[in-house]
Amino acid sequence: MDLKEIFATKNFLNWFLLAIPVAVVMDLTAGPGVALFIVSAIAVVPLAGQMGHATEALAARTSAAMGGFLNASLGNLAELVIAAVALLKGPGHVAIVKASITGSIIGNLLLVMGAAIFAGCLKRKHMRFNRTMASTGSSLLFLSVIGLLVPSMFAATHQDAAGRIDLHTLSMWVSGILLFVYACSLWFSLKTHKEVLAIEGGKDWERPGQPAPDLNPMDDAGHGPHMSTKTALTVLGVATLGVVFMAEMLIASVEITSRAWGMSQVFVGVVIVAVVGNAAEHSSAIMCAMRGNMDLGVNIPIESSKQIALFAAPFLVFFAAAIGVPLDLDFSTFEILAVALSVIIVHMITSDGETHWLEGVQLLAVYLIFAVVFFFLTDADTASKLGG
Repeated sequence: MDLKEIFATKNFLNWFLLAIPVAVVMDLTAGPGVALFIVSAIAVVPLAGQMGHATEALAARTSAAMGGFLNASLGNLAELVIAAVALLKGPGHVAIVKASITGSIIGNLLLVMGAAIFAGCLKRKHMRFNRTMASTGSSLLFLSVIGLLVPSMFAATHQDAAGRIDLHTLSMWVSGILLFVYACSLWFSLKTHKEVLAIEGGKDWERPGQPAPDLNPMDDAGHGPHMSTKTALTVLGVATLGVVFMAEMLIASVEITSRAWGMSQVFVGVVIVAVVGNAAEHSSAIMCAMRGNMDLGVNIPIESSKQIALFAAPFLVFFAAAIGVPLDLDFSTFEILAVALSVIIVHMITSDGETHWLEGVQLLAVYLIFAVVFFFLTDADTASKLGG
């Protein structure tokens, strides 16, 4: 892949890669500020997109279930890196990390899935997908809601128990259980029940007499549509390093930007940081749905949300403990409510195994409602917990 192809019109998003040297110069000269926050956020988007393209190329050489897992897993890598960098900067960024966790779940389930359903069904009356796969994912998401809710309920109702057990210890126990369940879910979907959860690409192609589109075309050399395995691994490694550097600048400018724009740090984490980190899932899920594969259009955001709740959040709890930062699973009341309602509406929409564009609009509308509420909440509001 040469520079001419990278910056071709069809790859217009790659033009934003030019924001990387701009961000570096701004960081060396002016330092953290609103402008650096904007430029570094812009730079993360094409980097996350490149990670998504590389993941698609790797997924094209594996089974369908493994492809969905890889796409969601490596798509979440950008978000995980941003959160880890924030924790390394100290306890002052714990609120943003927590908000990015809930924001990623909400954004994937409502924004990404809503956009994928709307885009995929815009020229089709309806599209079908694997109902078993979707229901399995949504049931695991209900478990994640319990994992987020129980520590918050404990903190609100058992303040007198602080001498016997602290919230961080409880969060680590819950995190360990969630990680175990996540490992079981991988064994279930990739080993024991992979046939039941198989993704049937192209089954919704609605042009009788014409072949369904090849969703993962291979060339004569056995390579995917964009890059070889070696190139994909190289792009993935370079893009990950780029996200690390940009995340450093992004997090350093968060507090200044939130004050300048009159936004709470929770809104920045729930909406801005989560949307930036979700760029890979955005593009992958929407493009798969538009090509007629609603299985991946639905599975990618569900799998991504499941990984954030059952893997990324518990991992960050243990990572924070290792570096001495007090991160727990005690979230604000509205964050828990937003996650729970997101899981419920997604379960309702996916329970019948088919969808249409109006359901995509509904998911997008719920996301906008939550975003507006988070915008008007202050840090003091979101600091209040259940019962507090």
